Amino acid sequence: MHLSPAMGQALVDEQLLDWQIFSVDGCDEATYGRYRVGGRFDVAFGNLVRCARRASSTKLHVVWQYVVFAWNDDDDHLQRAIQLADDVGVPLQFDFARAWGRSRRRPEELRYPTPYLRPYTALPGERRRDGR
Repeated sequence: MHLSPAMGQALVDEQLLDWQIFSVDGCDEATYGRYRVGGRFDVAFGNLVRCARRASSTKLHVVWQYVVFAWNDDDDHLQRAIQLADDVGVPLQFDFARAWGRSRRRPEELRYPTPYLRPYTALPGERRRDGR
């Protein structure tokens, strides 16, 4: 969903939401554009950052959800996303796709992003977590 600056402002100012989750499924134009056809990473990430900054002094929780596929699961991609999230102060949650385009990496290769897993999800090949 395109989030205009005015809509983003209204969502925060009028306290219409408790949580706002932005699915930005990549860390650059190449990784984002493969799944979000016609979308632009700079626009999506800019919307996320703008909303997070507005919401920082409110009860609105803004989260970056990164759905992991085979084309955006390289260590460089995941580590870049972790760094970007840290740089802008936004919580990051990785959600590994379970169907078409899913990551083919083994869980042993992906232990380091475990603290960033979205509740109720799991690494490829593992059972979903209970959300705690």
